Amino acid sequence: TGVGKLKDQLKDAEEKGFPPLIVATPKQVLAAMEDEKGKRIFEDIAWIVVDEADRLLKPLSKYASFREKRSKLLHRNAAEQIVNMLIKTNPSTQLAFFSAT
Repeated sequence: TGVGKLKDQLKDAEEKGFPPLIVATPKQVLAAMEDEKGKRIFEDIAWIVVDEADRLLKPLSKYASFREKRSKLLHRNAAEQIVNMLIKTNPSTQLAFFSAT
């Protein structure tokens, strides 16, 4: 539904009708799936395009800080969380992961 706060986007989508396609970062997809209004979107969604997927695959430097390591652990599980949640919610949803890099 555009750029803005997630809650505003979900409210807007609910009022206008849920889109057949969502393009979002892994973090945005997970946040939407955890929101009550967001859960309804995923029941009927046909496609989810996950942008910035390179963050899910990027290896850590051997000099990575604790914060970077912790962030990587959270992001590493993001793709798996998205797939598992969708299988439970709507197994016919198509997923596409993209990155500009």
